[in-house]
Amino acid sequence: MRGPRQPGSGEARCFVAIPLPVQVLDSLEAVAIWGQKEASQTSSVRWVTRQQMHLTLAFLGNVPQAKIPGIGDKIAKELQGAMPFALCLKEPGQFPERGRPRVLWWGIGGDEKALEHLDDLAGRVRGAAEACGVLPDKKPFKAHLTLARVRPESRGWIPWPPLKEIMPSHKEFEVRQIVLFQSQLGPGGAKYTVLRQFEIS
Repeated sequence: MRGPRQPGSGEARCFVAIPLPVQVLDSLEAVAIWGQKEASQTSSVRWVTRQQMHLTLAFLGNVPQAKIPGIGDKIAKELQGAMPFALCLKEPGQFPERGRPRVLWWGIGGDEKALEHLDDLAGRVRGAAEACGVLPDKKPFKAHLTLARVRPESRGWIPWPPLKEIMPSHKEFEVRQIVLFQSQLGPGGAKYTVLRQFEIS
């Protein structure tokens, strides 16, 4: 399987996401630690670190650095009038839904109005990028928190879904900020750098 294309000269690999509060990170990190201990040696599962946990709104891909300030300004404009809203952790899932998983994730829930706000927020971010000539990932938005990726050569047992006693203890959080990140790929996994923060108030 071909990996993601590395950014060229003058480009940055970018995405926009909702950061998670400490209590939610604590709960999800506990799930990842449990998974690392339970997985067989041949499962080839790469669990994300605490620093890599977030709720992605839009993956922008390799963006010319000259366009990043404009994208940030456009997102800020799109967020005018946006109000904070509450979400919660729902249930574990995987991609694909059936068969050998490639991605292990935790679902996101909330009341009907909150989920509408979330979809609208993702749409505004994508629209801001497109207005600047950057085309986000075409996959339909599905709110989830990636916890692990399974390598194609994996053959061992994968501990998923987790046992009931491992379920996150802190599930609710409020969305008051989104962040434009740069992702730098490396042997130890991706490292994320904050390029710009946007408050929702």
